[in-house]
Amino acid sequence: MQNETDEFHDSDVDVFDLYNACNGIIRGGFLDVKELDKYSPDDAKALNVPRLKEIWEHTTTGCPQCREIIEGLHVVRGAVHDVADIEDPDDGPARDVDRIKSISK
Repeated sequence: MQNETDEFHDSDVDVFDLYNACNGIIRGGFLDVKELDKYSPDDAKALNVPRLKEIWEHTTTGCPQCREIIEGLHVVRGAVHDVADIEDPDDGPARDVDRIKSISK
């Protein structure tokens, strides 16, 4: 029998989408849901903001799976930013795509 919280972890719009839509901003220990209100009506519709807000509500329950996903995404984002801050002095600033490819190797 599936856990009732699986719907938040296995859906087309999930915690990963919420994290990205909130730009990874965390306030008070949770993703900053106010970031979702900054989208234009068309973008909000495309992102399915009402569903993202439902997922956010779920994340505030202390779900360990959501917490793990968000913490993992935050660590990865921090690592990407750290690498992006490194410039190759011989070639000038590396392009973002070059930095991302170097991380995946």
